Amino acid sequence: MADLNSDKALICRKEINGEQGSATVWHVLLSDGHLIDCGSSFFAERRAHVLADMINEAGPERLSRQALKAPQHD
Repeated sequence: MADLNSDKALICRKEINGEQGSATVWHVLLSDGHLIDCGSSFFAERRAHVLADMINEAGPERLSRQALKAPQHD
């Protein structure tokens, strides 16, 4: 539960059942609540893991609500 309140990018999946069958869609959940859809293809789970790892290595706090509100000056 602590991860949900952190700035970490998290991997999640959504199970979809429909007339055409079922599918697993992989997402990356950002700390501000946005979901990045990584698809449901053969590579979707790995894509989600790589993307979350890249975000977390770069500093997930850069995508936090607070960081996005404050102007960034280099």
